[in-house]
Amino acid sequence: ATPKTTEDHLIAEIVAVDVDPYRHFIVLNKGSNDGAYKGQPIIDAHGVMGQIVYVNAMTSTAMLISDVSHAIPVQIDRTGLRSVAFGTGQIDYLDLRHIPHNADIRVGDKLISSGLGERFPRNYPVAVITKINRDTGETFIDVRAEPLAQLDTSREVLLVWTQNHEKPTPELEQPAEETGEETVEKAVKESDKEDIKEPAEEPDTTVIKEPDNSGG
Repeated sequence: ATPKTTEDHLIAEIVAVDVDPYRHFIVLNKGSNDGAYKGQPIIDAHGVMGQIVYVNAMTSTAMLISDVSHAIPVQIDRTGLRSVAFGTGQIDYLDLRHIPHNADIRVGDKLISSGLGERFPRNYPVAVITKINRDTGETFIDVRAEPLAQLDTSREVLLVWTQNHEKPTPELEQPAEETGEETVEKAVKESDKEDIKEPAEEPDTTVIKEPDNSGG
């Protein structure tokens, strides 16, 4: 059985979905005011959904595990065999690559997060193996897995704080809020950047004039 986890969680609602069928992004109603951060894992009641790629004050945008740009380190729950599950742009399956022909893997095996890379915590359900093609003409076998999370039907998700990220204190002042559509478009532009840059603080140029004490 999969061990229980001890990470902190916070419920968030999905308020918008990217209309582009080739980009699997969703907008959540929790942002930096709630402690959300870039790279934060999100899950639903069934398994891992993805990770946050852009954060503003009141909302955040997450990339689903099915997006072609997404990859998550996993392992087979039954054997411990490690692999990486890649998004395919299809909502109903992921690809597992570079698995040798002699690997102990079966249809129906459950994939869980391995914790490697220190982004996703260990032991969260990810997918179930649905197809194995052992074509002898290929170097590796072709393995597909169906995500356990309800990627296209869930209305609520859980933000997960891992052991490496404690819940920060909410900031007192935040920039004006953006609409869900604006947030999605901005997230796509920002998702390839390493860090989200904060605007530089302008220096204080105020001149204080001292009173004239010369008298008369």
